[in-house]
Amino acid sequence: MNSIKYFTVFVLISLCFTTSFSQSKLTINGNSEITIDGTSTLHDWTSKSTKMEGEGSITLDGNVINEVSSFKFSIPTKSIESGKSKMDGYTYKALRADEFLNISFEMTSCTPEEKSLLVNGILTIAGKSKEITADVEYEVINGSIIFQCSELINMKDWDIEPPTLFMGTLKTGENVIVSFKFQCTL
Repeated sequence: MNSIKYFTVFVLISLCFTTSFSQSKLTINGNSEITIDGTSTLHDWTSKSTKMEGEGSITLDGNVINEVSSFKFSIPTKSIESGKSKMDGYTYKALRADEFLNISFEMTSCTPEEKSLLVNGILTIAGKSKEITADVEYEVINGSIIFQCSELINMKDWDIEPPTLFMGTLKTGENVIVSFKFQCTL
């Protein structure tokens, strides 16, 4: 009799653990945006892109991420726009957009924390790949997850020469802040 009782308890506990964790595939949807904020000797500037593709795989326990087993995204380089075509031309030249069509990121590891993730991965810009670490906040809302992050990036770390104009009198700063907001459907 005791063995039936222990078996029943074991089955119930097993069911609780298997149903509370769910493996989900993520896909970046159209409500996502990357913003690049920079400086120059004349004024600050902003460029944006809403054209990106990405996917990943996570394990959720309710509204908490327990594991991210994969995540990657790419942005067409020429989708980054400031609203000023001349400035965009200098941006594309600096990023060597005709040669390197995409900016991409692929996660190598992820440590879930309370409502945030410590993400390591390879960021490739203008053909150069470099490992980065980012603190990413997230929120689970109605079958979607919103990821947000802002990181300071030095263009020279990716061998990008900050654009200059008017024989060097107008210079852009080498540091930019890259902010993203990805909305992913489960």
